[in-house]
Amino acid sequence: MSRRAVGRYRILRELGRGGMGTVYLAFDPELSRHVALKGLGSGQATEEKRQRLRREARAAASLTHPNIAQVYDVITQEDQDWVVMEYVEGKSLAEILEHGPLPPGEVARIGAQVARALAFAHHRGIVHRDVKTENVMLAADGTVKVLDFGLAQILSLPQDQRLTQEGLVVGTSRAMSPEQAMGKPLDHRSDIFSLGSLLYEAATGKPAFAGETVLETMHKVARAEYVPPQELVPELPAPLVEVIQRCLARDPEQRFQDAAEVAQILGESSRTLGTAVLAPVGRPTVLVRRLGRRLPWVVGVLVLLSLLLGVAAWRGLFAAKKPRMVAVLPVSGEIPASSPLARTAIAEALSGFLANLQGLYVVADREVRAVYREQASVRELAAALGVEEVVEAVVGPGREPGTLAVQLRRLAGESGRILWSETLQVAANDLGAIQDRLATALADGLRGFGQRRPRRQPPPEALEAYLAVKKRLDEGQGSAGYQEELSLLAKAEAAAPDFPEPLLAHASIERFLATSSGDPQHFTRAQELLDRAEQVDPEHPELPLRRAQLLRAQGDAAAAATLLRELTRRRPGDPLAWATLGSALAALGQVEESEKAFARALALQPSITTLSTLASARADRGDFAGARQAAEAMLRRAPDHPLGLFRLGYVELLEGNFASCEKLFARLYPKTASLVDLLNWGTCAFYAGDLAKAEVLYRKAGEQAPQDPRPWANLGDVFLWRGEREQAQAFYAKALALLEARPLPARSDLYPHLLAHLGRLEDAIVAAQRAVAAAPERNWNLFVAAEVAALAGDKTSMLAWAKKALERRAPHAWFAGPEFAPYRETPEFRRLFSR
Repeated sequence: MSRRAVGRYRILRELGRGGMGTVYLAFDPELSRHVALKGLGSGQATEEKRQRLRREARAAASLTHPNIAQVYDVITQEDQDWVVMEYVEGKSLAEILEHGPLPPGEVARIGAQVARALAFAHHRGIVHRDVKTENVMLAADGTVKVLDFGLAQILSLPQDQRLTQEGLVVGTSRAMSPEQAMGKPLDHRSDIFSLGSLLYEAATGKPAFAGETVLETMHKVARAEYVPPQELVPELPAPLVEVIQRCLARDPEQRFQDAAEVAQILGESSRTLGTAVLAPVGRPTVLVRRLGRRLPWVVGVLVLLSLLLGVAAWRGLFAAKKPRMVAVLPVSGEIPASSPLARTAIAEALSGFLANLQGLYVVADREVRAVYREQASVRELAAALGVEEVVEAVVGPGREPGTLAVQLRRLAGESGRILWSETLQVAANDLGAIQDRLATALADGLRGFGQRRPRRQPPPEALEAYLAVKKRLDEGQGSAGYQEELSLLAKAEAAAPDFPEPLLAHASIERFLATSSGDPQHFTRAQELLDRAEQVDPEHPELPLRRAQLLRAQGDAAAAATLLRELTRRRPGDPLAWATLGSALAALGQVEESEKAFARALALQPSITTLSTLASARADRGDFAGARQAAEAMLRRAPDHPLGLFRLGYVELLEGNFASCEKLFARLYPKTASLVDLLNWGTCAFYAGDLAKAEVLYRKAGEQAPQDPRPWANLGDVFLWRGEREQAQAFYAKALALLEARPLPARSDLYPHLLAHLGRLEDAIVAAQRAVAAAPERNWNLFVAAEVAALAGDKTSMLAWAKKALERRAPHAWFAGPEFAPYRETPEFRRLFSR
């Protein structure tokens, strides 16, 4: 090849080639990193292949996951297309299998990571369609990377916009699914079949499907005709064989329905079976011979080592050391009005410096404010926060005009004894100098703790803009749509592109806006901001958690759980990581593991935030007693706390205790002025039978948020229950118009309800089924499915859905509406409520 560069990328050597193109190792001088450069070779540049290559880039570029090779860039140069990808240094699984099958534990470990990558892609509507050993790389550290989305099918595209149409066979013959081999329509379960083929080959060393010709191989695939793996390797563990055979079921309905389930089972199997380190080629035989000559000596050493390890484990020598839990109290004392950001600068300096120390876990901001009372003793606050130590700053006027005196103290949580104290004189309006001075003093006062990464002070204008945002958010004074805060963060980012804190704060706001508005563009922006923060500071301790929280908000609980499991292995003393893992596992229906994660979080640090997340997870699966227990624990720790009142009120609403529910939200709304609290207050009044009060509250909500569909949908319910159908229809139509103006209306649990009441029954049935599939344990979704079936006149389905909703403890009052009037006196319907 004569070409030595593509764009800014310098080509070093060829890595491989195939029917879809040639891959080169290249160097990116701008970012000082190696990349893989894939382009169509000479004579290969058909329009179809160019479209497919560009589509690979579009598909893979949207997939940011630890087990998927990242796409960085797409270049067109001299009428040729190139994709710039992450270079994975290691060997392909195909190369490794040239030397024989792998141990079962290693098969399970590799398979679990491939399955996680596929689950992540599937949840984004992308099917790989070429899962094979050649497209799986093992990096030097054992990490598995799935490559080559060149045959990926984007299911969200209309059929006529997909590159390969029904009847056109693409893929590698031995790795296809039966439906793929026959040119039939396929979905994500095709990849699960191909994953089974990959596992079979890794476990036995031979392909599951192999004929003398490609056509013969495809016939075997189409019939799912293969030799059972245990016949080739009799010692294969039964659980691994069962996974392989279920993946390889000819009928997609008989396979695993979600790659995340495969990942979970294989992950557990890999821990049970253990894994073997893959030795370099040519060494195993020599190693075995040497061990054979010294076997008695080796056995003796291993027995002694096992005994020593057992004693060490019994004494806890290898247990993960629990970090020292430290709370940062709100800054107290008087600060001149001419220094409005000094208090925030001091608080940020304290929590930021401490969070950067190894062996410490910092509790600050909202969690501390939830339990903080000025009259409370240090001992009481430490017990309420579950910490061993408290750090405080008391501010007063300095010795010179324009200065502040800041007294810093470390206090023992059990006794309140002063462990260290120092008083500093700082300039009141030089925010950077305040933070530098405090950091220097804290470094002296905490010499025993090393820093995770060097501290960098941003320019004054960036720091001031960021602290202004933090002050607003801490005080709950955000502007409408956070527009003012976003403007300030943009200013901070422009002034200091290498300052990670504004990027992280911006990403959190975008995540909130995405979940509240349903606009996926906010998710995209949040992802981009986290990527930028990682480029600036790849070791920032908050990054993995922020990524997991974003995945969780996007509905990808499986990928979030994978990331959080890794995070809790690396940071076993991080209670927020354990709590977020508990939430992700709850969304996946893994109740026992979820409760263990929450218990671990609460053991590390009893937290209002963790208890709130636990209450939400329990309520969503119908464990109202458990949710009530968590909510009441919140209120014992922080009486009258808004989040505790909300969780308790929500449980009362779901359990049908509408009178007490109404009292709680009537008490809560004046504290928060929150639209959600106002709507819940109205809903409690509605089901308590006070339609007049409900109407007043819903109209007030409509005035507060006229573009939100929820107040108008609820007003439709009020007028429907009054028998004023025409007025109800008008409100339903208004709500649906507002909802359908949003990017993803189908994600709202209002959607099937509104469609059904406006006569769009077929659409309503589909939407209700989707809602149930997304959250099958949620009793509201089951109730709406029953409501839709009732309006459609489908008595059988209505009874089935109603039974399931009631089994999930749906309140009887939900079924008192006119939708169920035609069935109310039937024996079958009445029997549902007599149990």
